[in-house]
Amino acid sequence: MGHGLRNNCGLSVHPDNHTVVEPGMLFSCEPMFGNEWGFFDLEDQFLVTETGYEILHEPAPEHIPVIKA
Repeated sequence: MGHGLRNNCGLSVHPDNHTVVEPGMLFSCEPMFGNEWGFFDLEDQFLVTETGYEILHEPAPEHIPVIKA
């Protein structure tokens, strides 16, 4: 819910937010950056488990190849 529309689901790092993170919740972290070629974002998904979390995405390689235009 809210993809591309900013965070409208109530989650925030603001001190007044008291949302309890519980097992079964899914989180998507999508940091975005821009430069002279446009805007780019990365997306990671995490599942909250009873003992911590599970990464649901394929981790990026340690060294990302450069593709010449």
